[in-house]
Amino acid sequence: MHYWQLSKPLKGYILLIPEEFLGFPSSKVVRTHDFSVFNYVGDSPHLPLDKEHFTMINGLFEAIADEFYRDKDRSLSVLRAYLHILLTKLHRLYMIEHPSECSAILSPLVRQFKQLVSEHFTQEHSVQEYASRIGVSTSHLKDTVKAVTGSAPGRMIREKLILEAKRSLVHSDATVAEIGYSLNFEDASYFGRFFKRETGISPIAFRQQYQQKHPTTAK
Repeated sequence: MHYWQLSKPLKGYILLIPEEFLGFPSSKVVRTHDFSVFNYVGDSPHLPLDKEHFTMINGLFEAIADEFYRDKDRSLSVLRAYLHILLTKLHRLYMIEHPSECSAILSPLVRQFKQLVSEHFTQEHSVQEYASRIGVSTSHLKDTVKAVTGSAPGRMIREKLILEAKRSLVHSDATVAEIGYSLNFEDASYFGRFFKRETGISPIAFRQQYQQKHPTTAK
């Protein structure tokens, strides 16, 4: 689910990328978690741009749009090449803006853990399950993730669960129990306690609070 609460009119691009599109047939597949801008579990990454970098990045978006909307001779190879250039430029700028995340990107273990969390967090909640998937001990995974990111892996899993729960509460009509079940909480009351422990507010209160603040967008 994606949503922007805009305070003023904006003009720009939204680019939706199937991950498999990134791979060149004759070369090593490049995956989205190889780029730092996609690799932060706890929050939605953003990158402020100065005038020079804005002109460069905007030019790449325009080139992608021009190629995509060609009627007869659109080239997927050209689109893929532009996309790689765009993501590489964004990756470099993002690492300048967020240097503390560089070590996390360079750590294969942490990168693999983060990717697995993004893929399986709705079903797997324990650090032990992820350690088993990766093939390392739970203590080694905990120590490495903590040393590289400064955050405990369990905390990162919980942040992902809470973010998804908030999105569902805001952008769907599902009951609290249904949302809990979708996140693999067998007991709805436990999900409620988990949500309140992590956020300081109950799921129902969070939904009501949001609806009061944004009555025209809440469902």
